[in-house]
Amino acid sequence: MKRVIATLLMLLFFGSISSQMNMSGQLSYMHFLGDTKLKHFGGGLKGEFEYNEWVGIYGGFNLYSKADYTGIVYAEAWGPGTQPEVAEIPTPSSVFFMQGFVGTRIYFHGELEADARGGFGAYGIGELSLLFGQAKSVVSSEGYDVAYNVPITGNVKGSFINYVGSIGVGIEKPLKKIMLFADAKFNIRINEANTYTVTTIIPFGFSYFMGVRYSFAAY
Repeated sequence: MKRVIATLLMLLFFGSISSQMNMSGQLSYMHFLGDTKLKHFGGGLKGEFEYNEWVGIYGGFNLYSKADYTGIVYAEAWGPGTQPEVAEIPTPSSVFFMQGFVGTRIYFHGELEADARGGFGAYGIGELSLLFGQAKSVVSSEGYDVAYNVPITGNVKGSFINYVGSIGVGIEKPLKKIMLFADAKFNIRINEANTYTVTTIIPFGFSYFMGVRYSFAAY
């Protein structure tokens, strides 16, 4: 009997939690304004918990396509008389990104569970994420190796992780049993968790999203 009661309580608990959940799928475009000028298309999924009528707390992941850029390898001079003392070696590179994130949406027009037959929502976004870059580079010492100590040459593979903070806005329109949404975010690097041999400067940029949201509470 105790097992039956415990099972019923668990079903009620998880049922109440799931009724406050949303699931979203999204397509995205991300670009950076630093020296690399990286541009990526991607997509992802997120789950959202309804804190109240106007606030949602979410988490999820995005995957972004590979893009080419020019990285930098720093090489120190062999002797004190060489100028400059540190040379910047341009390095052809490519990278793709994976991103895990948590955030919140706060509505300033409409609400999280708008009537699917009409209505309109607008909200602000605050987000923290880990942006994981998997990179490949081809480092050549040609023209530098006589005067400079080039730390690495040839094909180089590695990864780097940036802590990223984002703020943004979004709009949402109910359509039958789903919500259509569009978001825009400004992203800024907070810190680096680890670095890559080839310097990749991506201090800030923008990302844009279009997607659909399904609410278990509304249906």
